[in-house]
Amino acid sequence: MAIPNFLLALVLIARVAGGGMRDALSLLDQALAFGEGAVTAARVRDALGLIADELYAELLGIVAEHRPEAVFPFVARLVEAGADLAEFVNGMGEVLRGLAIRLLGGEPQGLTDALRHTIDRVAQRFSTGDVLRMLQLLQDAESAIRRSANARLAVETLLLRYALLD
Repeated sequence: MAIPNFLLALVLIARVAGGGMRDALSLLDQALAFGEGAVTAARVRDALGLIADELYAELLGIVAEHRPEAVFPFVARLVEAGADLAEFVNGMGEVLRGLAIRLLGGEPQGLTDALRHTIDRVAQRFSTGDVLRMLQLLQDAESAIRRSANARLAVETLLLRYALLD
């Protein structure tokens, strides 16, 4: 069952707020001020500078197709767009978690329809073991990425390791 878009927007706000009610209200105000009409997940991403679903889909394609040469231009585009690399890695963890759930026969929750569709499309190209290794690599690299003076290099290394998995 798909989660309504306004609930996905609230999930994104809650994640960014880290459990802080005042922070969540402030973030909701930012999203409301960013445009008119209903607050959607896409609007929250735009207002808060979060990573677009299409980039996670693109990365899954790079990894599934074992294209390590595509990692450097991909990360360069993230950096040029001003993306928070720690936020990108956090979102990648959610995508990989959803992929693992799908591979184990479950229904991933808390993802947009676009990401769920992407996961359904690429799932057969990954083994459960690959996804578990990717999650472990991410967990090992996450704190280094957050405190690194060169987060770009840490993210590039992580994504290269993903693309070079057997």
